Amino acid sequence: MHVLIIADGDSRYGASKSMLQMTTELLSMYRDLKVSIVLKKDSNQKDDFESLGCQVYCIPYEPYYQSIPYHRWKIIPKYLLRGIGYIWSKFFADRALCKDLDISLIDIIHSNSSREDFGALLAKKYNKPFVWHIREYGDMDFKCFSFRKDYISLMNQIADQIIAVSDSVAKHWILKGINRNKIIRIYNGVEIINTNKKAFLRQNFTRIRFIMLGSLTEEKGQYQIIEAIALLSKEEKSMITLDIVGDGVKSYEQKLLNMVRCKGLDAVISFKGYCKNFHMNLGQYDCGIMCSKAEAFGRVTVEYMMAGLPVIASDTGANPEIIINKKNGLLYEYNNPSSLVEKIKFMLINKEKMEEMGQFAREYVVGKFTSRINAENVYNIYKNLFAEKSTYLY
Repeated sequence: MHVLIIADGDSRYGASKSMLQMTTELLSMYRDLKVSIVLKKDSNQKDDFESLGCQVYCIPYEPYYQSIPYHRWKIIPKYLLRGIGYIWSKFFADRALCKDLDISLIDIIHSNSSREDFGALLAKKYNKPFVWHIREYGDMDFKCFSFRKDYISLMNQIADQIIAVSDSVAKHWILKGINRNKIIRIYNGVEIINTNKKAFLRQNFTRIRFIMLGSLTEEKGQYQIIEAIALLSKEEKSMITLDIVGDGVKSYEQKLLNMVRCKGLDAVISFKGYCKNFHMNLGQYDCGIMCSKAEAFGRVTVEYMMAGLPVIASDTGANPEIIINKKNGLLYEYNNPSSLVEKIKFMLINKEKMEEMGQFAREYVVGKFTSRINAENVYNIYKNLFAEKSTYLY
C-alpha cells in the first residue's frame, strides 16, 4: 500500500512535527506500507523524511488558506503574491510532481492540513481515495483568509475520510458545514520518551521552573503569562523562573521583550529562541504553560505531560479535553491574568500536589496520546480505503 502525504507550509511547529511523528510510527509498525512525501520548496524537513526511507518531492505549491499577517499593511501584498502562487499551483504543481512521480502507483492521498487543496485536486484528477487531516480551526487560531469560497463543499465532495485532531475541532468544522458522517476524531500522538526528569522536590529547592513552548504569536498568548507573573509579589517572583522557547514575528517578539523589561522581570523570564526537538529537554522543568486562544489539539501540552510535567492551560480549544483539572494540570480563564495568577500560586504552595499531578500526567498521556495509538488509528483508515478500492477494481 503506497500513500502520498501532502504537507502544508509549516515545517517547524505542531502540524509538521505531528506529520513526521505519524509517518515515523507508521513505517516502523507496518511493513506493507510505503510512504512518499510532498513538501513545499522552502521546507526544512526533507532530510528528516528521507532518513525514514521516504521518497520526498519538493514542489512550489501554495495553500489556499492563508493566515492574516501580524502587520496589517502586509495583507494586500501577501494576498497578491500568494494568490499568484496559488493560481500557479492549481495549473502547474501537479505537472511538476508528475515529472518525478507516477501517480498511478499511489493508492491513497493524504493531506496533512485543511489549509492546502493540492492533495484534493490530485485525488480528484487521478481518482484516488483521499484522506483530509484537519489540524486547525483556521479562523479561530490562525485568522485565515481563503482564496476559494467553496472549500467546505470541496472537502465534502472529495474527502473519503476527514480526520480531526480533537473533538473541539470536529465540532467546529461540522458547524462550518462538514459532513459529520465523514469526520472522525483521532488525537495526535507523541513519542514515549524517558526524560530523566529531576523531581522538583530536590535538595536545596529554591525555584519552580516553568516552561512555555511554541511559536511567538499573539494567538499563543505569551503576553498573558508575562502579565500574570508581573502581578505576583516580590517574594513569589523570587520563587519561580520561566523559559519561553520559540520564535515568530519579530515585532511581537520585541513587544514581549519590552514587556519583560518594563515590568522588571529580566531575572525571572528568559527567551531561548527556537530549538528543534526541545521537548527532549523538558525534564529540566517542573510545570508547563499553555496560554493559546484556540489550541486545536495541544501537542506541546501532551509533550509537557509526557515529560512528567503538570500543565497550566487556558480553558479554550481542546485544552479541556486533555487537562483534567487538579489531576494532570490546572485550567485558567483565558485572557484573565488574575485567574492565571491563582493557578501559579497554587503550584507555589502545593509542591507535593504538583509532583503528583506530573506523575499522573505522564501515565495519562502514555495511555491515550502516544504516536503508536495515533498510527494504529490512521492505518486502519488506510486499510479500509485500500480494501474498498480493491473491491471496486476487482
